[in-house]
Amino acid sequence: AFDIKYIKLLRYTLDKYGLKQVRIIASDNLWQPISLFMLQDPELLGVVDVIGAHYPDTYTVPDAITTGKKLWSSEDYSTFNDEVGGGCWARVLNQNYVNGNMTCTISWNLVASYYEELPFGREGLMTAKEPWSGHYDVSSPIWISAHTTQFTQRGWHYLRTVGHLEKGGSYVALTDGLGNITIIIETMSHNHSICIRPPLPRYNVSAQNATSSLKGSFNELSTLHVWYSKLDSNADNGVLFKSLSPLKFYKGLFTL
Repeated sequence: AFDIKYIKLLRYTLDKYGLKQVRIIASDNLWQPISLFMLQDPELLGVVDVIGAHYPDTYTVPDAITTGKKLWSSEDYSTFNDEVGGGCWARVLNQNYVNGNMTCTISWNLVASYYEELPFGREGLMTAKEPWSGHYDVSSPIWISAHTTQFTQRGWHYLRTVGHLEKGGSYVALTDGLGNITIIIETMSHNHSICIRPPLPRYNVSAQNATSSLKGSFNELSTLHVWYSKLDSNADNGVLFKSLSPLKFYKGLFTL
C-alpha cells in the first residue's frame, strides 16, 4: 500500500530542506494502481520520478508507459545463485528492457550474508556468509552482471533496436552517444533460467546464427570485442566471462 498524501508531503519536505536532488520512486510494489493514480493526479505525476515494481516478470502495463516516467524493476531476482540463478539473472537483465522498457533492475540482494539456518542463504549476486572474516564467494550472477556493467557507464542509454531472437533469446544495445556501443545477447533456456518468482511459462531456445547490421554512426566500426559465458549444471564445465577473439565485420554486418 502507498499513501499519496505522504508522497506529496515527502517531496515538499525534501525540497524545503534543500534536497531537490533526491528523487522519489513509487510505489515499490506493483505497476498498478500507482500508474493510474499518477495519470489522474497531475501533482502526483510531478513528484514521482520513477515507477518501481517488484518482480514484474519482465513486463509493464500501458498506464505506466503512458506516464512517461522511467520504469524500474526495483526488486528482482532473489534466486539461489547457482548456474540456474545466473541464467535467471541473464534473462531478466535483458528482457526487463526488451519486454517492459525497464532501464534499471535491482537485485535482492547484492550480497547474501545470512546464517545457514535462514532460508535465503545464497539468494544474492554473491555470497559472504562471514563478512567479518573478509571471505566471499563470487558466483555466476556476478559474471553475468559484468556483461553489462563492465562495458557501460553512467550516462549510457539503451537503443530502441532491441528484441527477441528468432529461435529464442534476446538482445539489447547501449551507447554513450559518442559512437561507442555495447551489445548483450542472451539465449537462456527455460530450465536453466527459472527465477524463484514469478512462474516462468514454457518456451524453447535452439541453436541459431544471428546477423546484425550496425548503421548510422556505428557503420564505421570494424571490430567488436567479445566476451562469452556459458552456464552449465556442472560448474566445472561452464565458461564465465571469457574473452574471445575480436569480431571483425564489414559495412556494419556481422554474424554470431
